[in-house]
Amino acid sequence: MAGRFVGQAAIVTAGGSGIGAATARRLADEGAGVVVADLSGTRAEVVTASITASGGRAAAIKMDASDPQAVQRTLRVALDAFGRVDIMVNNAGLAEPALLDQISLESWNRVIAVTLTSVFLGMKFCLPLMRASVQRPRSLKPNSSNSSFPRSSCSPAGSGFTSRNRPASQTIDGPAP
Repeated sequence: MAGRFVGQAAIVTAGGSGIGAATARRLADEGAGVVVADLSGTRAEVVTASITASGGRAAAIKMDASDPQAVQRTLRVALDAFGRVDIMVNNAGLAEPALLDQISLESWNRVIAVTLTSVFLGMKFCLPLMRASVQRPRSLKPNSSNSSFPRSSCSPAGSGFTSRNRPASQTIDGPAP
């Protein structure tokens, strides 16, 4: 395993399927140790098994990215498994495929919690660890502007992160691979 991320450790939220799983596998192929965090522990374990079967290093955790304690437990898994956190891929997102005037407040709040608050929590808890690392901190929030649900809650929630939360101390490395 040689590549850009040899010796580094990454966390990928919603890493059990789709873009998250592909990102976790790519990071592992590039040499990173990867924590695959997913609301489905089973999916996280399947992706982790595929990474380790290919010679990579990975750990799985069942995690709700909108839960502060779950985010902290996930960081602990990364520290226990790899001794550091260098890369945080805030991939978790949720959409309510309905017109905005048909979405309940409870659904809206869940979309915001998973799509926006989870990014805040991931960065809030991992930035101090990243800053302590000798490597340049890397954070990624895959681009949600190409949502399949442009008139749904996903669009404004994704825009909330993009337009409001880009502090100088944080590096955003573009759309997911």
